[in-house]
Amino acid sequence: MVLDIAIAFVSLVAVLFIPGYFLGLVFFTRKDEIDGIERILFSFVLSITFLPLLVLIENQLVGIPINAASVWGTFGALVVLGLAGYFARTGVFKVPFIEQLSKEEAVPLIPSLK
Repeated sequence: MVLDIAIAFVSLVAVLFIPGYFLGLVFFTRKDEIDGIERILFSFVLSITFLPLLVLIENQLVGIPINAASVWGTFGALVVLGLAGYFARTGVFKVPFIEQLSKEEAVPLIPSLK
């Protein structure tokens, strides 16, 4: 029972934070655009906005049933989309018409606790 509660808590935090964090890296790639608290809040807002919206669109337009597999698949797609956008903005992927940032200007992919 304790293990089930721990898994549910970790899953809830993951679903409510991680997709929004990676999407936030696309929108706010520069270090000086927003601070840490704003980045955390935007992570929650973007996750709460985009994940249910995409799951609903998948269900209504494509006919994918809403279950754990579809939610986790959409979760993974949002994370990969966010990573691809971040890598395009930081110059790892060369994409025309996208501003390339240097490593000093960009937010690190994994935040440090400084």
